[in-house]
Amino acid sequence: MNIVFATDTYWPRVNGVTVSISTSKRSLEKLGHSVSVITNLYPDEDEDYGKGVDSRPDEPNVYRFPSIGVFVSKEDRQISPFVYDKIFSTLDTLKPDVIHVHTEFAIGVLAKLYSRLHRVPLVMTCHTYYEQYINYYIPFLPKKILKRFACNFTRQYFADADVLIVPADRIRQVLVSYGLTDASYRLIPTGLVREDFALKSGEARGFRDDFLADHPAAVGKRILLFVGRVGHEKNIDLLLKVIEILRTTEKDILLVVTGDGPYREELEKKIEKQNLGSLVEFTGYVDRRKLKYLYSMASVFVFPSVTETQGLVTIEAMICGTPVVAVGEMGTKDVMAGDNGGFMVSNDAAEFAARVRELLSDEKLYAMKKEEAAAYAGNWTIDRMSTKLLDAYRDAVTIRASGTRTLRARISRYFRRKRVR
Repeated sequence: MNIVFATDTYWPRVNGVTVSISTSKRSLEKLGHSVSVITNLYPDEDEDYGKGVDSRPDEPNVYRFPSIGVFVSKEDRQISPFVYDKIFSTLDTLKPDVIHVHTEFAIGVLAKLYSRLHRVPLVMTCHTYYEQYINYYIPFLPKKILKRFACNFTRQYFADADVLIVPADRIRQVLVSYGLTDASYRLIPTGLVREDFALKSGEARGFRDDFLADHPAAVGKRILLFVGRVGHEKNIDLLLKVIEILRTTEKDILLVVTGDGPYREELEKKIEKQNLGSLVEFTGYVDRRKLKYLYSMASVFVFPSVTETQGLVTIEAMICGTPVVAVGEMGTKDVMAGDNGGFMVSNDAAEFAARVRELLSDEKLYAMKKEEAAAYAGNWTIDRMSTKLLDAYRDAVTIRASGTRTLRARISRYFRRKRVR
């Protein structure tokens, strides 16, 4: 198939959407399909360029267009309005069999419009639960209004999909509650390439030596590792409470926060105010090709987020044999499906700390969870997910050819308008 991914975020922007697109692209190409990516051009002077596996500016079949900054997020970019016609002409040249939209901003909107005008089958993935995120980015408006806007926007945006992919069933439930009851859903989590996480002893030793030289606070410590965007929505404050509890009995622990984001400065001030500076270390972004060595160095991977559509980093840690303690909400709950490869807990610092302490103090339990983590991660390989993805594309072609999706969408929109009136 000739597939086009349309996305407003890609390397060097480091987040779950980028990883999902990059992993899927490589896997589908390996199976013999053509995959192109239409995305933003990031400034060359971006200090984080090169942090990802496939962040090369000249990556094959990636079409980048001039972009401008976004006032609500300094990490993100928005396509320049002066190049909209170039995106259409690029799509004309590519002649896609299927367009797969991964984001909800200008590039995604343009790809949707092209799909409608040229009757190209449209697949969309809902990667983000905006109802839980939006008030952090637009704090000057009432939360109630923002949540209503997020709900209405999400419903309208995804209504045009021939096939709508969700990475976790809880996201499907949210979308159904918004009124997207007639969508053709497919549950397809992001898969991992096991080879990307293969540990090489020489490189591992080199990474460890370099890491400890750069972060001497980690020498002789058992690392509790968090990897992700440092934003309010990640609930990292819970980990500060967990560290506060653990410090009374575990004298050799260090919370390592890997990643960056708009909340970091405020978080560092809180850490200083709570006198936790000796217990928390920030690394910023770590080259994704080396992240596996950091996962393997950690004693426990800790993940407090309650807004994840998937929580794939928990599986990344597991595939490196690192047990996980995570809050069992949203996508993380679906991914871990209980205490597989670690422990799934409530959003409670005392319970979270108790499970971490249990892993650190019980050698037999730790060895069992370590082995269990590596085995469980095998259920999330990209090979399995790529087969499901191709089935979704073929379904989209069939649905678009039959016209049934268009008719259902029109009927659904008609009755939604009637209800609003």
